[in-house]
Amino acid sequence: SHGDPGDDLEEGRGHLHGAHGLRFTPVSLGSSTSNEIPAAGETSSFRFGVVGDTQGLQFLSQLTADMNAQSLDLAIYPGDLVGTGGASSWDNWIGITSTANFDRYMVPGNHDLPVGGDALWQSKFNWLPDSQTVNGRKGIDKMDYYFDVQNTRFISITTDSQANGAGGQPAALDWFREVLNDPSTQVKEHVFVYSHHPITFDQYDGSARTHPTYWDTMVDSGSPVHGTFEGHWHQYQPGRPDPLNQQLWEVIAGTGNAGFSGYPWQNKIGYTVVEVEGPEATAAIYGDNNGDGQYEDLLDTF
Repeated sequence: SHGDPGDDLEEGRGHLHGAHGLRFTPVSLGSSTSNEIPAAGETSSFRFGVVGDTQGLQFLSQLTADMNAQSLDLAIYPGDLVGTGGASSWDNWIGITSTANFDRYMVPGNHDLPVGGDALWQSKFNWLPDSQTVNGRKGIDKMDYYFDVQNTRFISITTDSQANGAGGQPAALDWFREVLNDPSTQVKEHVFVYSHHPITFDQYDGSARTHPTYWDTMVDSGSPVHGTFEGHWHQYQPGRPDPLNQQLWEVIAGTGNAGFSGYPWQNKIGYTVVEVEGPEATAAIYGDNNGDGQYEDLLDTF
């Protein structure tokens, strides 16, 4: 059980550090092998944003503008970028977010694919990395990939593709397992995973809660997976659902549009900011608390 998410929102947890606007170049962007071993004692210091389910696009321009004020180094978008995937809708999404002063990484959701098609996704979001081959395993290009920021690794894994259909097992679970068990991942300071479907309270893979395939792939690898970010449910819910692994947070961040599916205290439009400072990772959600149409009000930290 996640516990009562309302308690989390009311109490607030942790502290945000000052923004520093650090820029970076992902060290393994587009690489075909996992070969980046950080130097001993290397630490990470950067900020990233998270917002899923921006479908409809009516809030995306303001969200992007307010995220620009957060001195982010990158943002991840865990699926359902648009209502119906296709050339014109993805062009609209790309055009609106082209004003971002941070790097954009995304994974498709069920509204994006299989409707839009894998090849079209790959051509429209051609700046995303191809899927790296790790121990003979390879996922779907521009969907199953990883990149590094300093001594932190981000892993994208798709649950939705034209080739594999919407929902079902992650399209490249074998590849995911190889990446997590690779020495270059094991020595990272942090690993963050993003996908579209939530793991612990969605029935898409046959069972809710912590699950012996997707969830345990992260837990059993021994890699320092400290957060997994998903959308699909249009709500905000951070939680530590595994009592045996309290360091792994699952954050539902489907806050890019309305059509809410949660309790009133979970139904937020906004975005999450994660600040990584060495071994600490502190998150906060920003939304429009005063009704002025801007998503700049701090709602919760954890």
